[in-house]
Amino acid sequence: MGLKSLEPNYEMWKLACRARNLPLKMQKRIFSNQIANLDSLEPHNNEAKSFLKEYQLFLNRFGYLSMNGTDFSIAPWIENPTIVLKSIEKLGSISSSINKYQVQRARDLARIEVSENLPGFSKLFFNRLLKSTIRYIALRERLSLFMSEDAYQMRRIYLALAELLVNEGVLERRDDIFYLYYGELLSLIKKISLSPSLKRMIRRRKSEIRKDQEIEPAGIICDSHVTVKETKHHIYLDGIVGSIGVARGIARIVRNPEAIERDLNPNDILVVPFIDVGWTPLFPYVGGVVTETGGQLSHSAIIAREYGLPAVLSVKNATYAIKDGQAIIVDGNIGRVYIRSHPK
Repeated sequence: MGLKSLEPNYEMWKLACRARNLPLKMQKRIFSNQIANLDSLEPHNNEAKSFLKEYQLFLNRFGYLSMNGTDFSIAPWIENPTIVLKSIEKLGSISSSINKYQVQRARDLARIEVSENLPGFSKLFFNRLLKSTIRYIALRERLSLFMSEDAYQMRRIYLALAELLVNEGVLERRDDIFYLYYGELLSLIKKISLSPSLKRMIRRRKSEIRKDQEIEPAGIICDSHVTVKETKHHIYLDGIVGSIGVARGIARIVRNPEAIERDLNPNDILVVPFIDVGWTPLFPYVGGVVTETGGQLSHSAIIAREYGLPAVLSVKNATYAIKDGQAIIVDGNIGRVYIRSHPK
């Protein structure tokens, strides 16, 4: 099963291999987002031309992706390639990437092992169920990418309209269009005056959203939203099994994959609200994954299994109950995240 959501990672790995063959000076320009001027630096460098061509093909193919594929107010990779360039740089510094053939072999061996230990009718049922599940995942992946691409096309339409409204002095900035309700936008298009205070209203909405984003719930909430449990030795959060294995490391709270200020490494545990295709470039560098949402057939679970990362999913309010820099244990075998030990 070739996962569509992992194709961007495979292609970035190829770009990283190409980038390694470029002169150091050119690599620095690439990774500092001066890639547009790369050709003028060494116009006769065939490696540079080849890299530029492949990089542009990558953006043409995957540039519609973003941290949330259905939210077209968020700039996609083609507008803000920060996460792409960081990933290419990071992939170029590590010794290996995910091997599709090894993953397929491990999957085939697991299927054979399970099938051989089942009695007659159960074996038949398992094979049919597995086949239909693989087909469902492939269709779901394609649908998810289609929705992301559709959202990107919608963004292009809105921004083109916003450009006209900015030129007429109705809006201050193009992105202001995303702070209007659909009915308000229709009124603007039909030249129906909304209010002379339209710009003030947009500024007020921006301010309200910023304030809402700064709201942080209490560190540990013992109610229906966050269930903190205890064993004799540990305090833990409950979730569901996403990918088996146990990982010990430092929690890294990430709400926006493009705004990460530090390099991730295998000692880091990625703690996120959700996972979309646009988050997958982070997976090669971490040791485990915790998400607030998602099931066993979600992007989070499937991609974590592909990379062999222990993952616990559907841990309510994990990005608030767990603190950035906190030492945690992710037990993907039973769906628990241990957040601290009882004092002896």
